[in-house]
Amino acid sequence: MGLIRINYKNLKEVKTFYIKIKNKKIDFTSFINLLIKNKIIHFKFRETKKPWFEIDNKKDLLVAKKYYQR
Repeated sequence: MGLIRINYKNLKEVKTFYIKIKNKKIDFTSFINLLIKNKIIHFKFRETKKPWFEIDNKKDLLVAKKYYQR
């Protein structure tokens, strides 16, 4: 996924939308997809060829550390 920046105006809309959804245990990627499908927020992207890691747990962190220690 990458990094996300949300300005204050859009953050208010995101918060209002979050309050309305029933599944509060939704993961972030699914929540972002809902925001896009419901046209709550529009995303731009910037492609990069540099490596990056999504770190969700300790194992992911260890993999990233091992990569950067090379």
